[in-house]
Amino acid sequence: MEQLRDNVKNVNEDYLGDIDLRRLLTTQVENFHAVSHFKNETFTALQHAQDVGTISEESLKRKTKWGAKYFTLEKSYYPVPKSSVELRDVDLMKPPSADNVDPNIEAAMREVVDRYRPVKDGKKRINKRQSMSPAASCIFQYAIVY
Repeated sequence: MEQLRDNVKNVNEDYLGDIDLRRLLTTQVENFHAVSHFKNETFTALQHAQDVGTISEESLKRKTKWGAKYFTLEKSYYPVPKSSVELRDVDLMKPPSADNVDPNIEAAMREVVDRYRPVKDGKKRINKRQSMSPAASCIFQYAIVY
């Protein structure tokens, strides 16, 4: 325990008050070795002592509830305009009211649409399929028409 305390103390003395070193003796030791060997296959005592500090800090972050808070200068924020309006006070567009259409105009519009209607996809498919083979085109025409 004293050696572990000395290793942590060499990294940063502030960690000694925050870390319960007894918790590091069981599963954390395996984690230390795994992570430190992953970082450095062969390492010196100094590198191992430095890794103990960073690995213990990382493992404590995973085990405890913590959050990082960043403080930025007020100059970096966008300025809020003085004439801002609350969202609830914004006037929304209302849908236009439906007017009654004269029956003669409605009939003329329907006639124009029926006369100049674009070609539907089904009719295009029939024309494409007719170029395949005579038997296949008869089957497709029969399926679409009937």
